[in-house]
Amino acid sequence: MKRRHIVGATSSLLAAALLCGCTASEPEPPQELVSALGSLSALPGDIAAARTILREECLRDAGYPVPSSAVSTMTSRAQYGSIVGIWSSEEQARSSGYSTTYLPDVQHPLDEFAASLSDAEADDFYKVLRGDGTSEAEYTTSNGATFSRSATGCEAESDEVIFGNLDKAMEAELFVNEVNAAMSGKVDSIAVENEVATYERCMAERGYEVEGLHAEALAATQFGQYREYGEAPSLEERNLAVTDHRCQAESGLAEAVQRASARAIGGWLIEHESQILELRELIDDSVQKAQGIIHGSN
Repeated sequence: MKRRHIVGATSSLLAAALLCGCTASEPEPPQELVSALGSLSALPGDIAAARTILREECLRDAGYPVPSSAVSTMTSRAQYGSIVGIWSSEEQARSSGYSTTYLPDVQHPLDEFAASLSDAEADDFYKVLRGDGTSEAEYTTSNGATFSRSATGCEAESDEVIFGNLDKAMEAELFVNEVNAAMSGKVDSIAVENEVATYERCMAERGYEVEGLHAEALAATQFGQYREYGEAPSLEERNLAVTDHRCQAESGLAEAVQRASARAIGGWLIEHESQILELRELIDDSVQKAQGIIHGSN
C-alpha cells in the first residue's frame, strides 16, 4: 500500500503528498502556541481591506483620483506555518478561493492607474504611495535577517493607523518568515498518512479527486485562470474550497498537520512564546481597527 504524507514547501504553491518519519526530539508546545501559530501564518483579510481603503483615501487626498476597490485584495493562500494548503477557517476558503485561478498578468488596481499616467506623473504617484526614500524603517527578525521599508508615503501611513507603528507592522507581516526559517528542514518528515487517506476519501465522496493537498492544482485544471485582482471566486470554486476545508477538518488532517508541524519546532515556539502571544494580541487589536475602518467607509 502506498504511504502518503505531507511536506511543507515555502516556495511552492502546493503542499505535495509525501513523507515519512517523525521529529520526537522537540518538546511538546502548549495548545495556545499551536493555535497562535496558525493565526499568525498570514495577515487576516480585514487588515488587507483596511489597508486598501486608507491608501486609496490618502492618494485621493493627494490629488490622484484612484478607483475605489476597498475589498480588492489578492487571495490569502491556505497556510499553517510553512505548510501550504491548510485552510484556517471556512470563511477564508469561501472568500479567498485559490491563487491558481488568478490571471497570470493580473495587476493591482493602483498599478493599473499608474500605467495610465505619464512616466513623470507615475514616478510622483509612487512617491506619494510608497514614500520618497528620505526615511527608512528597519526590522531585524529573531534569526538575524534585516528588512527595511519606507517610513513615508501612504503605505506607511496606513500601517501606522492599523498597527500603531511601522515596527509592529513589519513584525506582524514578517513573522511567517521567521516560522519558515525555524521549520526549514524539520517539516519534511511529518507522518500523517492516515489522515491524508481519509481526507482524499472525503473529497472523492464529494466529487473531487485529489491526492494530498493538491486542491489548488485541481482548481486550476477545472476552472482555469479567470480572475482579475480582487475578483471573488466563482460559485464552483467556492464550493471546492469549502469542501476542501470541511474535509481537512472532518478527516483530522488539519489538526494533525498543525500539531505535527508545531511539535517539529516545539523548542523554538516555547523560546518565542512571549513574542508569539504578543503578536497574536497585536493582530487581534489590528483586526478590530481594520473592521472599524471598513465599516466607517460604507
